[in-house]
Amino acid sequence: MGKWIAMLLLAAGTATADSVIKCVDASGRITWTNVACPSGDSATRVQVQAAVTDSSGLRDWAKRNPAKPVAVVKAPAQKPQKFIDPVECGNARRAHAFELGSRLRKADQVAYRRKEVCRACGECP
Repeated sequence: MGKWIAMLLLAAGTATADSVIKCVDASGRITWTNVACPSGDSATRVQVQAAVTDSSGLRDWAKRNPAKPVAVVKAPAQKPQKFIDPVECGNARRAHAFELGSRLRKADQVAYRRKEVCRACGECP
């Protein structure tokens, strides 16, 4: 572990941020490095220009344009709760039961009474 830390410190100590070394070997292959070139390679130190853009204009522009206001989030309107009248519900249930039990019942009357139970009680039989 200590050997790796020593190698990292050695590599960090030899690296400079403003230059790199261009190594050219005997066959003409080019290698860029920040440490010394292997023996037999020709080495040339190349200065590196930092690619930093001037942001002063952007900062002035940002001061002119304030941040956009945040929209207020409104909670969705709640559905009104239906009031169920127990008397009306009971009457609708009895009328539906009477129509179902009738010997001379008609399908349209049974359907109408069923709809009445749904409307009055909030649930269908």
